[in-house]
Amino acid sequence: MFLVPKTTCAADVMQTRLTTVGPAVHFSNAVAMLVRRAVSGLPIVEADGTYLGMFSEKCCLRIVQDCPALRDTVGTPPLLASDAMATRLLLLHEEDDVFDGIEQLLSHRVSGAPVLNRNEQFIGIFSEKTSVSVLIQSVFENLPSTQIGPFVNRDRGRIVEETTPLSKIVETFVKTDFRRLPVLRGGHVVGQVSRRDVIKHPKINRWIGHLSDHPHPNRARDVDYNVLAFADTTANTIGPDLDLLSILGLFLSTPYRRLPVLENGRLVGQISRRDVLQKVIDETKQVPAEPHGTSLYLSALGGEFPSFG
Repeated sequence: MFLVPKTTCAADVMQTRLTTVGPAVHFSNAVAMLVRRAVSGLPIVEADGTYLGMFSEKCCLRIVQDCPALRDTVGTPPLLASDAMATRLLLLHEEDDVFDGIEQLLSHRVSGAPVLNRNEQFIGIFSEKTSVSVLIQSVFENLPSTQIGPFVNRDRGRIVEETTPLSKIVETFVKTDFRRLPVLRGGHVVGQVSRRDVIKHPKINRWIGHLSDHPHPNRARDVDYNVLAFADTTANTIGPDLDLLSILGLFLSTPYRRLPVLENGRLVGQISRRDVLQKVIDETKQVPAEPHGTSLYLSALGGEFPSFG
């Protein structure tokens, strides 16, 4: 039996050494911080620690839609998926053990990975969010399988080809919660484009860096480029006493992969899906497995599988 104490709460898991920005920081400087620190979001705080919102890769992509490199101009073809995709990927298989899959995501520090069948063809994505589903179902012993297959997100709407315009990929990222899009050729994975891959592309990154020197290409959207103007100010936040199972429920029912932890309106920490997954995996390694199965308990809770919608 694996056991994580019922008393585990946000304060026990949250990160307190955070990279934050002030509300007047320029958009391009905030994007540079996202890339340099390899983080997907920056909390925006006042000098006294008062939390104002979150600036994320998705916030950045809303303005990247206007980048000229995404459009077909005279003498310059638009950027394609093949121009931005990563080709060195973590690949999982549908028959892999689901808890081994979670550990693979954690050890490689990626939020999701393509899953292949026995013919090495793409079937879907196994991600931090689907890992959260595994843990919640484990609490109530409702796991349909200990293999990755049943937990794969098989949404075919995320698939792109090497010739897919990067402008279409950016639009998909802005309109959906997808963080990465697999690039297929004949049913086989040849690459993947993530939000960060788009932002880091030299032409796009250079354009972002020049925004402070030139007016916005769309006059109707020519505004001061302070980071707060593009932030998500309505994202979920939690208190330091919220229990681990409730936190998992929020991660499962919302698109957010990080939750700012506030006390009296001030930022005291942040907890991510990865933080929770790592906590559970670390705890399970300290308790011997049952001889006839792998039952995982996040708390002493019992009863029916909860609804987090």
